[in-house]
Amino acid sequence: MKKPLGAPSIYTPELAQSILDRLELGQSLRKICEDPAMPSGQTIRNWINAKPDFFAQYTRSRDIGLDAVADEVIAIADEIPGMLDNGATDSGGVAHQRLRFDARRWYLSKLAPKRYGDKLTTEVTGANGGAIQVDDSSTASRLAAILDAAKARRANETPEDDLSDIL
Repeated sequence: MKKPLGAPSIYTPELAQSILDRLELGQSLRKICEDPAMPSGQTIRNWINAKPDFFAQYTRSRDIGLDAVADEVIAIADEIPGMLDNGATDSGGVAHQRLRFDARRWYLSKLAPKRYGDKLTTEVTGANGGAIQVDDSSTASRLAAILDAAKARRANETPEDDLSDIL
């Protein structure tokens, strides 16, 4: 939707604070910019690029707004689904509620994966799913050979010696 010609585009601290306050409530920039009293999204992005202080405040407000969206996710999950005239649960209402819940949860996991994403773990296993086998004897013998070569090098003081044959 195009903004009317009279939409504000001049930065003022009051207008900026109004935008930041709404971001902290969890509103999206798109939703804020639908308000005829607000500048366009492009204007706000221009402010972000041109004004480092506004960028820092914007980033902080978006972060706070994510917590508001997380609170909304819990509220949606706690909503009691609607009932039909016959007393049955409205399955369409339940599906809509689930969609709202899942969309917000996905949004949070993408914008703040450390806080709201699924925790991923990686497990490394050896052959047939067992423990990883480490051959300490070959490792110890390689370390001993390196140590002996270093001692010999130090004794002979010949830094040109090539150790690639034992590494």
